[in-house]
Amino acid sequence: MKDRTKEWIDFADKDWEVVECIKDNPRLDSMIAFHGQQMTEKYLKAILEENSVSFQKTHHLAKLYDLVSENETNQFKIPEEYLDILDTVYIDTRYPSGSGLLPHGEMSESERAKFLNIITELHNIFEKYFSTI
Repeated sequence: MKDRTKEWIDFADKDWEVVECIKDNPRLDSMIAFHGQQMTEKYLKAILEENSVSFQKTHHLAKLYDLVSENETNQFKIPEEYLDILDTVYIDTRYPSGSGLLPHGEMSESERAKFLNIITELHNIFEKYFSTI
């Protein structure tokens, strides 16, 4: 594994650690969303780095995943709807707004559980992937 790939993974792992530390505090849902998105973004960039694929500076997960899909020889797959969800909440978590975290307001308990499951599942997918290279 390339050193630069390891650096991206280390950055992503730190975002995961933040999620793990704050996941039980509903007041920090916007930070969970932010770090979940950042974790995913950095893991995707690690895959691109490992495959020597150049990429533009972007936070858009779907664009990064398209590049991964076009260039990854191991047929790396993640649910694209997860990326759409994370892309949707990313900007809203960076700035205060009257609408809350999600477009329709703060997360309900069931939405929160679903969101945490998505982030956890993505982390597990990436962890499994990186253990093979």
